[in-house]
Amino acid sequence: MRAIWFVFCFWVSVNAMGQTKVYTDDIRHFYEAFDSVNLQTDKTLQLKTVQTLYVDRASQGLKDFMALGGGNTQRWLNYMLYNKKYLQGIRPNLESISGQIPEIQSRLAQVKEVYPGFKDGSIYFIVGCGLVGGSPSKSTQSLILGAEVLVKKNAQWAIPSAIHEFIHLQQKDGNGQLLTQTLNEGVAEFLSEVFFEQELAGNGYAPHIVFGKNHEAEVWKQFKADMFVKNRGFMGWLYGSKAIGGKEVQDLGYFLGYKICKAFYEKTTDKTAAISTLLELDVSSDESIRAFVVHSGYGSPADREYIAKGIFTEEKEESQILKKVYGYRIKGQQVIFEFSPPQVFLDRFKGDIGKVSVAGSFNDWNPGAEPFSLKRVAENRFELVLPKERLKLDSRPQFKFVINEDIWMPAPETALNVDDSSGNLVMEQ
Repeated sequence: MRAIWFVFCFWVSVNAMGQTKVYTDDIRHFYEAFDSVNLQTDKTLQLKTVQTLYVDRASQGLKDFMALGGGNTQRWLNYMLYNKKYLQGIRPNLESISGQIPEIQSRLAQVKEVYPGFKDGSIYFIVGCGLVGGSPSKSTQSLILGAEVLVKKNAQWAIPSAIHEFIHLQQKDGNGQLLTQTLNEGVAEFLSEVFFEQELAGNGYAPHIVFGKNHEAEVWKQFKADMFVKNRGFMGWLYGSKAIGGKEVQDLGYFLGYKICKAFYEKTTDKTAAISTLLELDVSSDESIRAFVVHSGYGSPADREYIAKGIFTEEKEESQILKKVYGYRIKGQQVIFEFSPPQVFLDRFKGDIGKVSVAGSFNDWNPGAEPFSLKRVAENRFELVLPKERLKLDSRPQFKFVINEDIWMPAPETALNVDDSSGNLVMEQ
């Protein structure tokens, strides 16, 4: 990669470095609240502590995160109580983030030097609730970065994440289709590597790139089968997982977008012009992105001919999914609730599963009701046994599983017993 990076070895002025403001006070405030909460047992006092030490002292970024529905006082209390081991484990990495701020500012100043259209902004590192990594806002030209999700063991973990998300602030808005969003993320992923000047596949920064490189032919083959499907979300390629060779792997769309952008960059002599082209891709148009993929030179000549002639469609051939009753079984006069967190959730969620409960019409949808807490019977398998009469099965009660009294798990695609109007699981005699 050295040949790719040589163009960026220039001096950056202090004035340019100062344009990107990076805020990390929310992390310090979070752990002050965390320490205090864990010295108390009274839930009312714990809630007040989180409100006073974390929520009331929120940065503008954390306020925006709350306004988007990302967190509230009760959710953060639950996160602190049920994720103690995880939060203590990542604490040294989060508390050292201030030492990475000058490098983040320096790398983003390099982007600004290369790309005249660069827009300055602010970065807020916060502690969310374990599920949101980056949230860019073009209206405020700011980034909200969930440090507890993005954190890695590497001492420079925050730098490529900050570059990636800040690249999104420079890009045009996409149309939400798989092909365009894959390139939207691919641009940010590849340019974060260029300006970080380290391969993301090393040091644990991007396990999806490591996997993708080792299984590229199969990943590309499966993606081609989906790339022209419209209005179907991202089908596991982005913000989810795909099954490749019997293994569920996250974020493989990022890998393919990265590879296509890298192919284009490496074939372009003028690297500065290549960066401008990548940042200004029209990700509102599938046709523009199709043309870019062909022009990038990625894949074989036959691949590029297929892409050039492919027809966008809303139709996708579906495999038959075998559905069955999910979440419970009846044994004599007992009901046995059974739950295993889906692998895609385990891959995405950054925290501990401290508690699994069942909430439904039989307990006023209260995930904190202790008689309805499941017991861990294996590493990621939970069960609860209750008498049938307690659940009033003749009324066809509805329910959901809840993790840590906060995360309401949707019914899986394979569940037969789903109420179409509510999406809740249904119980019958």
